[in-house]
Amino acid sequence: MKKHFTILASAILLAATTPSAMAAGLHGSTVAETPVAALQLKEVNSNLILELELNESQYVLLKTLYSQYQKEVSALANATQENAELEGLTNAFLAEASRILKPEQLAGYVGTTTAEAFLAESK
Repeated sequence: MKKHFTILASAILLAATTPSAMAAGLHGSTVAETPVAALQLKEVNSNLILELELNESQYVLLKTLYSQYQKEVSALANATQENAELEGLTNAFLAEASRILKPEQLAGYVGTTTAEAFLAESK
């Protein structure tokens, strides 16, 4: 089953990344007019459909579901990166503030918990 999912994910990923190839396949282009990538994609999709015994509606729904999954994973990756950048900026700010302020002043400025955590990490 895991092998089938991997094959499915690969095929759907290929389909998502080559929209022109999918368009060529959906509009009934002849083999002579279809790019090599589109032919490879058609072969992978055909094998996938046969192996998993998918009907057309299942394939379309699964492709849509996987596309949504990719968007959410991408958004999560972006949010994780933004959180890491924000944490880096916060640490840089606290480092500079701790050079300017005494520990008690820093605690009053950013909060006791934040100041104590930062000062403990920086030691």
